[in-house]
Amino acid sequence: MITRSCKTCGVNFKCFPSNKKTYCSFICVPKLGKLNPHWRGGRIKKQTGYTMIHKPDHPFSDKDGYVLEHRIVMEKFLNRLLLSKEVVHHINNIGNDNRIENLKLLCNQAEHAKLHNFGRLKNEEGQYI
Repeated sequence: MITRSCKTCGVNFKCFPSNKKTYCSFICVPKLGKLNPHWRGGRIKKQTGYTMIHKPDHPFSDKDGYVLEHRIVMEKFLNRLLLSKEVVHHINNIGNDNRIENLKLLCNQAEHAKLHNFGRLKNEEGQYI
């Protein structure tokens, strides 16, 4: 056993040399933000393919403080917050290509659905296939 000093509170604790532990207890482990050892600069990629940015003060941030990057890019371009009903469409349909020239602002989800359905084939019942 060796003795280490906790990174948060400074208390000495014992552990095996092979153990990479740097905190004396679960309470001392930083959970959020830049102090977390898994912090990646505030950018995460969702399973949906979209990139999210850590902005806990943003009015539309989720419970963890993240906002979709393409919405932030559009807000910076327009120099205003987007309305909650406004939709940002990726022109090339690549969800993490957030260049402003690849983004198009749409009024609402219905307009977005029309854009995606344009040019698609309909079956005999009038449904898109």
